[in-house]
Formats: sequence, C-alpha cells, structure tokens
Amino acid sequence: MNGKTTNDIGRYSLLGKVEGAEKVFLSGRRNRESDLESKVMLVKYSSASVIMPGSFGTLDEAFEVVTLVQTGKLERFPIIGMDGDFWEYLRRFAQETMLSEGVISPKDVEIIHIANTVDDAVEIIQQA
Repeated sequence: MNGKTTNDIGRYSLLGKVEGAEKVFLSGRRNRESDLESKVMLVKYSSASVIMPGSFGTLDEAFEVVTLVQTGKLERFPIIGMDGDFWEYLRRFAQETMLSEGVISPKDVEIIHIANTVDDAVEIIQQA
C-alpha cells in the first residue's frame, strides 16, 4: 500500500470518471481522516456512493453520507452497499430495531441499496 489508501468511492468507477479523496497515513504527513474536508470530498463530486465492506472508518463514512441524505443536507442519490452478506445485518437492524423504536422513518430504511454484483450496482444507479 505504500502508506496510502484511496476512499472506496474514488477507487472504483462503475459508470465513468473516477473522483475521490486520497487519505495519507504516513507519519509526519497530514491525516485528513477526521477533517471536515475529507467528509465533504466524499460527496462533493458524487452522483452515487458505492460502499465496499470495511471496518469502522468505512461505517463512519457510510453513516455520514446516509445522515446527510436523511436530513436533507444532501440531495438524495444512490447509496449502495456492495456484498449483501456484509450489509444485510445493518439493513435488518434498521428495519427491526431502529424503525420499530421510532428513531427513523420507513423512507429512511430505503436510503441504502444492497448490490451483490457490479451489474446490480450499475442498474441501481441508472434507475436513480
């Protein structure tokens, strides 16, 4: 990795030009991981967000984008979790726990789409 990774949404292009925000994890260099600038770059040039399975940082960024759409601060666009096995638990948690507790609305559950193949993700994006 040479000390560098790229946001998943910037690394994978489904329908064209790749845009993304680079994160640098070398000691002595600026780490924008918690900066607002990095969060803004996640969505600034995006027409969709395709999220690969990952760890807490991935979930943080995914929930940030979902929250921006949920609160109306970002125009609704496709948010797609790739690999249904990974994301299905979160969808069930949203439906069975968050919705039943009344902390989200039924339309909030529909914010995240799940795709198992690139073709599925492309279809979701094209239908948006």
